[in-house]
Amino acid sequence: MTTHKKQKQSIKINNTIANQSVTDLERYLWEAAHIITGPIDASDYKTYIFPILFFKRVCDVYDEEFESAMDFYHDEDIAKAPEQHRIEVPEGCHWNEVLNPKPGESIYDPACGTGGMLLETVHHIKEHGGDPRLINLKGQEKNLTTEAIARMNLYLHGMEDFDIRRGDTLRDPKFSIMDRLEQFDCVIANPPFSLKEWGHKLWLSDPYNRHIFGLAPKTNADFAWVMHMYVSMKEKTGRMAVVLPHGVLFRSGAEARIRKKLLDDNGPNES
Repeated sequence: MTTHKKQKQSIKINNTIANQSVTDLERYLWEAAHIITGPIDASDYKTYIFPILFFKRVCDVYDEEFESAMDFYHDEDIAKAPEQHRIEVPEGCHWNEVLNPKPGESIYDPACGTGGMLLETVHHIKEHGGDPRLINLKGQEKNLTTEAIARMNLYLHGMEDFDIRRGDTLRDPKFSIMDRLEQFDCVIANPPFSLKEWGHKLWLSDPYNRHIFGLAPKTNADFAWVMHMYVSMKEKTGRMAVVLPHGVLFRSGAEARIRKKLLDDNGPNES
């Protein structure tokens, strides 16, 4: 065999190994995503990726229009005026301001998975010059292995003041004070989408009164998560952000009634 042929064969073998490694990596990443969100068809990821991209784009356009108005008028009040923008972003509702966790605040994820969203708050505080060691992180996760990964993840990122507990949040919330849920400054979650077996019967007489706006459908826990998080917010400083399928915005029946009551109560921001 000539040297040229040997080189071609070597390149072919190396490419095969590289391709196999990429394939294995993609499979491992996909399985890891399922640990966090539960099994979801690939096409369904668009149900929450697209709304997030849209929200980010609206905020980016608002910023561009604000900068353009500032260059022309040199007046911040005028630059913020509604007539300067195609879509107005209310104060406190910008992409960068939805949660804006600060040092000294408490942050809670009732479906924390491997701790990814809790770590994002750590990164946010670091990026804004704060000390993340001053925040208090708490989370609950049903899966034993995933809960252990969350603990390790936070520890490896230098966090010490955190409390991750294992259990089914909707059936048995672990963070409570006497007969009420513990409340936090920031409540964040990316819970399993449209969970079917979630503890509907237990919520008929929920001791924490998490069904104050109504009972979520028997076979869909999306609004059960929302109401649990809502009750877990502090009354004055509490903010929450949750990733859910876009159907929660449009579905009728019990979910529509809960949605209306949440907005009428001036809870989650209508934007």
